[in-house]
Amino acid sequence: MFTVVVAVGYALAIVIALQAAWAILRLLSPVHPRDAVRQIAAALADALRHQRLASDALIALQSQLRWPYPFRLRRAIAALVRPEPLPLVEALARANLMPPSVLATGRSAAASGLPAQIRWLEALAGPVRTRAGLSGGSSTCIATALLLAWAVAFLSVAVLPKFDMIFRDLGMRLPPLLAGMTAFTWFCVRWSGIVGPAVMATALLAIRAWTTWAWRRDQRFARGTLLVGGAADGCSEPELAVALAESLTGRREALIAAGERGDFPALARLAGWRASTPEQLAERVEHARWCEQRWRTRAQVVGQMLMPLLLAVPVGLLTIGIFQALTNIIVLLAESS
Repeated sequence: MFTVVVAVGYALAIVIALQAAWAILRLLSPVHPRDAVRQIAAALADALRHQRLASDALIALQSQLRWPYPFRLRRAIAALVRPEPLPLVEALARANLMPPSVLATGRSAAASGLPAQIRWLEALAGPVRTRAGLSGGSSTCIATALLLAWAVAFLSVAVLPKFDMIFRDLGMRLPPLLAGMTAFTWFCVRWSGIVGPAVMATALLAIRAWTTWAWRRDQRFARGTLLVGGAADGCSEPELAVALAESLTGRREALIAAGERGDFPALARLAGWRASTPEQLAERVEHARWCEQRWRTRAQVVGQMLMPLLLAVPVGLLTIGIFQALTNIIVLLAESS
């Protein structure tokens, strides 16, 4: 009985330690989930639009976001309600509630005035999901992929080595297909200390590259929206240049020079767009958003179709190889009898 209690205690201690380590990792992680950023931006845009305090909107969000966002929200609220409050964008930056690339565009919007800041938050919010969830097709696709991955791993680790031992005892050679898979399995097992970290590092680099590209794309859209909105509000080219210079510090001199010349096409080009008038820029921004949505929908459909197929191919090859091996064993037994 004492041994059981000790084992349960060790198990609980391990679970608590893992949970604590995961919480600390989430607190220190620089990654900002897209849904959390969108939800914060939507709440702030709604508060500013209805002339409410941004701190009240952040207080309401504390119970809706997962750790560590409640802790970060409290830091932002403290920066907003102190005797000398920080600007909203600076409070978000200090609390690490937004990625740096997004905050750079936010500073440009804040320099253009409250309407531009509201538009920046609305563009950043996009289609907000208050609960992280997946569509039915995505859930089915992921469940199928996980099931097939488990089947491949089980067959590779538990079944293939048995066939290898049986064929060696019988003095036979494995079929070429099964022999190749067995060699690959043994290679992965033997060099697991290198293969495993290499695969994980590749996956992390791919995720990092995708995240960086996504935020840069959003920043480009935000700059285009800022230019269109500023022009609609009657801002002059010098004012637009000063606002953009807050996020494009490396191009500040070129922006100021283009603004002084009244060169809107140059401002648009420095912001990442090609347009000669605000109307043309607005049309191109909307067209780019439509193209992005179409590409995303098609990529999701193709991914849902290909992911189970890509994992079903190894299962099919394993099945064919195993049946070939069984056929060879049956033939050998029939000949020996």
